[in-house]
Amino acid sequence: MYFPKTSTINNLYSNGELFFKGSNKPYKGFYYETYNSRYFVGKTPQDQIEQIELIKPQSSPNKTPSFEPQNFDKQPIDLRFSTRDNFNYSILKKEPLTETIYPLPIFNPNPTPQNYQIGEFRRYFAKKTNEEKYTEISLTTFNELKAQDPKYFFSQYIQFSLPWKLTGEKEQVARTNKNIIELTERQNNIFFLGRFLKFNYLQFYKN
Repeated sequence: MYFPKTSTINNLYSNGELFFKGSNKPYKGFYYETYNSRYFVGKTPQDQIEQIELIKPQSSPNKTPSFEPQNFDKQPIDLRFSTRDNFNYSILKKEPLTETIYPLPIFNPNPTPQNYQIGEFRRYFAKKTNEEKYTEISLTTFNELKAQDPKYFFSQYIQFSLPWKLTGEKEQVARTNKNIIELTERQNNIFFLGRFLKFNYLQFYKN
């Protein structure tokens, strides 16, 4: 479903007052409102490939609202997204900014002379849980995701590492790195890692 930019109110935020449509689960995170008073997950219509609709429970003086967050055993589901800009909470919520979620920093590995002396080095990656989108990351970022650092939307990613062959007989190096990629895909139940690396099994190779 397509909504022109002028027909939506973007960058709204729910603290649990909205619910997933067809469910009794409260929603916590960004949402946008359409011209006909419908609500969807995401900061803008462009944030989500699949639109997830939200509802706002109606209440009346003589009737208890259909859904009351305080009656649930579970806490509101938090689906906050990594910010693409410096969104200012204080404008909409009229309160100080208490938390910022950063996108994963892109990392370009650079093997050291010691790595070439050993003949290999380790590479680190993060993959979106809901799509085949990869980012190569540093060891520092890898450890931060593993420790569930709140500055990242860590639940949105799985992280893994693999050894990468640097030296040796050229054909053997390419075959080894190809096998490592395929083994990593099987072990982590992921796909298209080789495509992300452009099938360049001799990247960083030195004879």
